[in-house]
Amino acid sequence: YWLQAGRLSTLALLGGAAVALIAAAVLMLNNYRDMPGDARVGRRTLALVLGAAGARRAYGAMLLAPFAVPAVLALQGRPGALLSFAALPLCLALVRRLARGESGPALNLLLADTARAEFVFGLLLAAGLLL
Repeated sequence: YWLQAGRLSTLALLGGAAVALIAAAVLMLNNYRDMPGDARVGRRTLALVLGAAGARRAYGAMLLAPFAVPAVLALQGRPGALLSFAALPLCLALVRRLARGESGPALNLLLADTARAEFVFGLLLAAGLLL
């Protein structure tokens, strides 16, 4: 945004941070999936540092915390941002799937679905801000 507009924007920073948190959830899930192999070869990922339960909690926080951003934006006079809440059921379902203990190939599907959730959230947030 700064390169194109030549200035900083709170709106752009908040929106970018919200989408970036879901991108971080994709990375966390990837590291969670790879924990056994990473531990064997001595890699030190955040998932390994947090442990399996901590990594699952971090994943959930990274998927759900971004919904605070549209709430703040709505309070600041951009109620269209609330459109992104349509992605909340999808994100909640993803958190539940990991909490249920999906493993192996199911984690690959969860990883793809998390990336899709990032796209859906970002698209809805952008569309809502254009309203």
